[in-house]
Amino acid sequence: MKWKLDLNAAMSAGQGEPIMEDGVYVGKLIGCVAKKAKTGSKGYEFDFEANDGRRARFLSLYTHKADGTIISVGFNKLHALLYLLKLRETEDVQVGEDHNGQPVYGLPQVCGKPIGVKLMGKEYETRDGNPGLQMEIAHWLDAETLKTSTEKHKNLEAKTAARPIPESKPKPTAATPSSVSNVPTVDDLPF
Repeated sequence: MKWKLDLNAAMSAGQGEPIMEDGVYVGKLIGCVAKKAKTGSKGYEFDFEANDGRRARFLSLYTHKADGTIISVGFNKLHALLYLLKLRETEDVQVGEDHNGQPVYGLPQVCGKPIGVKLMGKEYETRDGNPGLQMEIAHWLDAETLKTSTEKHKNLEAKTAARPIPESKPKPTAATPSSVSNVPTVDDLPF
């Protein structure tokens, strides 16, 4: 085989490498498809590309259990994403077909726009029993300010992006009346 230098290919080497480190990344979503777990829970799987070309694929957020009950962690993160992208509403649309010719749905409206994300790695056991690492969404962040949706809406300093990612996740506590009294409404949005 004979080769002639392809400068574009040479400059693309190393791009598209997977993101495998906890941290804050700025880039854009390049894919968002609806996903259904074996348990029946529903949500979305995101494909994120950082500005340096590295990618985090298979980032899952589950928003509803099989019985329709809201899964607050994923539900809230999805709405934080919509807020940061200034999308008041969106809906699933067909984005392609799977290998069986069945329609695949997703949210293409969230793709291609600048967004920040704080990712954390979670270890798991692969099918063959070896350890694996899956990146998870800790927080969506504004691409320019690195503020979360709450920090941006309340005009607070961007602190969440700089906070270290905990080794183990603390157990959630019950919401107190004071913590839920300042929930914004759609009319409070700046867009």
